[in-house]
Amino acid sequence: GIIILAKTLHGVTLLHRIHEVENNFILMKGDGNIDQTEPVRPADVLGIVSSIHRNGREISPYTLPRRIGAKIWRNRLIRRIGLRLYRYIVTTR
Repeated sequence: GIIILAKTLHGVTLLHRIHEVENNFILMKGDGNIDQTEPVRPADVLGIVSSIHRNGREISPYTLPRRIGAKIWRNRLIRRIGLRLYRYIVTTR
């Protein structure tokens, strides 16, 4: 999904993926959220992510493998299992 920086209706600035567009609102969802979405107005979009810089490397979030991964991650069951495993690993270290 497309990653945007936007100001929410509560005035909070967030960087999340576009989950869907509904009734003139863009619904954003963070990668760590299972159910919660954040509605924003199109006029409140501040920017669109074109690349990610991690450990001195530039990464495109829109290559075919990353788009496929993002599409799979949007599946609620996969997201729930993945987040549960991640939280287990992080808390047991």
